[in-house]
Amino acid sequence: MITPRLSLPQNSNNKTVGAGFRYLIFAIFFLYCVMPALWLLAAMTKDNGQIFTTFGLWFATPLHLLENLQGLFAYRDGIFVQWFGNSLIYATSISIVTTLICALGGYSFAKYDFPGKKLLFSFIIATVTVPSTTFVPEIPI
Repeated sequence: MITPRLSLPQNSNNKTVGAGFRYLIFAIFFLYCVMPALWLLAAMTKDNGQIFTTFGLWFATPLHLLENLQGLFAYRDGIFVQWFGNSLIYATSISIVTTLICALGGYSFAKYDFPGKKLLFSFIIATVTVPSTTFVPEIPI
């Protein structure tokens, strides 16, 4: 025998308030993530005096972008290019090595049973879940 399902009437106001609250929280987090990038883009177009005297999130009236880029690449005989290249080499090599190690570890966890597998897997998940900044010691002032 099929029993009828009783459903309570849905209040559309609650759905609207809940969705509006979710969009408000999303907008706050979006602004929190985007504001530094906007400030950086606006600061690229200003000279040193305009950075602290004008509105931070808007571009300078006379754009100084090309002058700033020329100054960046001319700084200490173009050491920025070397710094950027070093960062690319470091990030690429670390990403490749980390991907290989994680793939090998994931394969071994998926295919093999060994003593302490659940404990070791739980430890790895816990270390990935907890941010590394929580382990930084507090410096007394």
